[in-house]
Amino acid sequence: MSCIQRSNLAILYLALLPAAANAQQDDPRLVAIGGLAGSHLYTTYGYIGTVADLFAYEKYDTKRVQELMKEVVSMADVSVKQLHKVRETNVSDSDKKVLDDMAAIYGLLQQEANALSDYSLSKSKEHLDAFSKVRTEAWPRIKAVLGIKD
Repeated sequence: MSCIQRSNLAILYLALLPAAANAQQDDPRLVAIGGLAGSHLYTTYGYIGTVADLFAYEKYDTKRVQELMKEVVSMADVSVKQLHKVRETNVSDSDKKVLDDMAAIYGLLQQEANALSDYSLSKSKEHLDAFSKVRTEAWPRIKAVLGIKD
């Protein structure tokens, strides 16, 4: 994993490294946006996985999975639009990169949610493989933007 640039938004790991956060809080609004978006990416990823597990263990039916994944896709749309609005303001190039990375991860999470939704309907290997592929792709990107070390 490449090093994350020390920008306002890259301080997403501030809960893990409070000393670093104190030294980098030039714009508390950007730090808050980054922290909230980062935690939302993390929890959305976990939420999709939890719904997939509940479906696999027959605790959720197809209809429930469809409803929940539709909500995930909608919330990600709103988040991406808001990140784009922030990007259009006077932010540094390194902050723009973090915003772009977050928006791209939301796109992956939407693909993951749609693949789970498709799988819940078809139960086909093709849709399961699509879900697994995008899930495997999303996690390293989330770790990178959050600064999570192995």
